[in-house]
Amino acid sequence: AADIVGQKIGPYQVLEKIGQGGMATVYRGFHAELDRQVAIKVLAGALPTTPELVQRFQREARTIAALRHPNVVQVYDFGPLGDTYYLAMEYVEGSDLAAEMRRRQETGQPFSRDEILHLLGQVAEALDYAHAQGVIHRDVKPGNLMLTASGQPILTDFGLATLRRTRATLITTIGQNVL
Repeated sequence: AADIVGQKIGPYQVLEKIGQGGMATVYRGFHAELDRQVAIKVLAGALPTTPELVQRFQREARTIAALRHPNVVQVYDFGPLGDTYYLAMEYVEGSDLAAEMRRRQETGQPFSRDEILHLLGQVAEALDYAHAQGVIHRDVKPGNLMLTASGQPILTDFGLATLRRTRATLITTIGQNVL
């Protein structure tokens, strides 16, 4: 995919690239009319944009947009972008838990027992809430937990989430890949 830094996507000015994953690139953007920073997740242009992949990305947008919890990232917008799609969501100023764990290990300041219990308690509340809404995240890991400047964990990246329709195990397929 071409670099979109400096371009506009809908009402969002793309400011900088802040992350890269297998399925998408994440940028920091700005919505001038609302004076709000956003994170813009763009489906990787290198991937074949199959109907299944687009449905999965749109399902992620709808899944997160339906959730309202202080420890779950908020979705603002979803739409087409050339031959791919984008998802605009809450921008969390801070680092992910994986980076914070590395930083603390390098500086010899690991999380205290109370800090761990506090973080895990908030994440558990977010997951409990999502489960009560029929959403199973399926990819909870330190890299998918953003920490705000005040240390509040925000659960992100619902790309593998599934909606619980039955008690049977659901398998998500994309082309020939089983996740």
